[in-house]
Amino acid sequence: MDAAGGGKRVWAGNLPSSPGEIVWATDGSGVYYSMEEKGEANTYFMALAPSSEPKRVTTGAHTLTAVTISRSGQAVAVRSTFRQPGVLVTFPIARPAEMKTLVDVNADVLAGVTLADARSCGSRRPTASKPRAGS
Repeated sequence: MDAAGGGKRVWAGNLPSSPGEIVWATDGSGVYYSMEEKGEANTYFMALAPSSEPKRVTTGAHTLTAVTISRSGQAVAVRSTFRQPGVLVTFPIARPAEMKTLVDVNADVLAGVTLADARSCGSRRPTASKPRAGS
């Protein structure tokens, strides 16, 4: 959209859920955002270019929340997995595979505790009942 509010366009559509925690890239080239999909919450990037597609930045069976990105491109977030709830992590936004734990606030509480394995579950949508003749 232009400064006067005209020229509106859909920037990204058909997403699996609503984007959250939206922050501008430090160079103004687009935005980073968090999005949940199939029990995970990862960070994505959407460039400003009209033909751009959302790009997944982080991957993993985790949820990343409270993502903050510094001017130098270093990200900080709270990462939760089935085995490590609420761990403070940092990573270069350009190299998320280099994610490192800063603080594991639950390490003392979970020391010596055996956690169950994670299992996925789902449900089927009920089929619509067909109308009966004479109803």
